[in-house]
Amino acid sequence: MQYYTTQQLQGHRTFSPKVRIGNWNEDLELHQEKYKDYLKAKEEGLLPHQIMQRKMDHHLQTISLTKVREGNYICFGDIVMLKSVETDCCVCMDLDMKLHHIHDRFGCTTSPHSTTPCARNCFVIEKVPNDRGMDLVLPEEEEQILHYGQKFRLRCVKEFFSPLYLKSEKQTLTNFAIGNSSANKSQEVSVDQQNTYDSYWKCQHLDIEYRVEFEGEKVEANKEIILTHCSSNQNLASHKQQTILNDFGKEYELFCKTLLNIHKVEEKANRFIIVQDNK
Repeated sequence: MQYYTTQQLQGHRTFSPKVRIGNWNEDLELHQEKYKDYLKAKEEGLLPHQIMQRKMDHHLQTISLTKVREGNYICFGDIVMLKSVETDCCVCMDLDMKLHHIHDRFGCTTSPHSTTPCARNCFVIEKVPNDRGMDLVLPEEEEQILHYGQKFRLRCVKEFFSPLYLKSEKQTLTNFAIGNSSANKSQEVSVDQQNTYDSYWKCQHLDIEYRVEFEGEKVEANKEIILTHCSSNQNLASHKQQTILNDFGKEYELFCKTLLNIHKVEEKANRFIIVQDNK
């Protein structure tokens, strides 16, 4: 006996189960089972829009930046944002942008959508332990102030529970920035739980002619600097030519590569600003 109409055998749903044509009883039971699964998923918060809403609430929760002090100096423990001069956007991370590595590592971008201080675009300036090379030449009263040439870490805020550090690694055949072509590989920048030398950074003065003279001078907030990765000696960079599409929209890729112009000076894509609250 034929239980299905010709349209149903061909994959068409011409009639609803209310119309007593074909195997309407089985269709009705299937509809009820799907509705039960929907109610269960809704009760447990597993619907796609509920998962997305929890992610947005987690990543976009408001964070208070450290206020600018007298003298405009940056200290260890300050909560800051990193703003790219080229894209006019802040460095952000996304816990759903998991990269292809053994350890949990998540992608970073500069986002035009997250412009106010929130969990995904705020970092804590952490002092590197045992960095005695710089500490020896610094006065005791300036030990908690960040200086040019001094190594430090950038840790995500405590709202992400386990500590995540901004890091980069030298590019290999399988490890390079995902927005770059294989012919023009750049270093991938991500956040990771591993606290290694790959998560060490240092600030350099914008003018290359005065860079050596400014070694050991205090770094000021809300001013352009060059942020250099200590392990590879490549500068942090971001520009609008390379974009990434994620749950927050179209954002610009963040990578490590020293981009020089014809005068051997860093291009605008290598310039960043350590942002503090100046209100």
